Amino acid sequence: MAQMIQSHDGWVLRDEWTIYDVGTRLDDEWGFELTEEECLKVLHFVADNFDCNDGINWDAIDAGIEALYGDRRVEE
Repeated sequence: MAQMIQSHDGWVLRDEWTIYDVGTRLDDEWGFELTEEECLKVLHFVADNFDCNDGINWDAIDAGIEALYGDRRVEE
């Protein structure tokens, strides 16, 4: 959930994404698990590569998973 926080630069809108979110997406859509370290790599990838026009969302998380670990996807 996004929240307003006051920082040394003034008010900031922050939307937190965690390794738990990555793990949830894996369970729901990808059919495999990642270690906490691998989930953290996905978050770093997303932070470095997301489209600022779209923001960070499930599509950005999926893009990170696909880029780093897409070869592990289990098809139904």
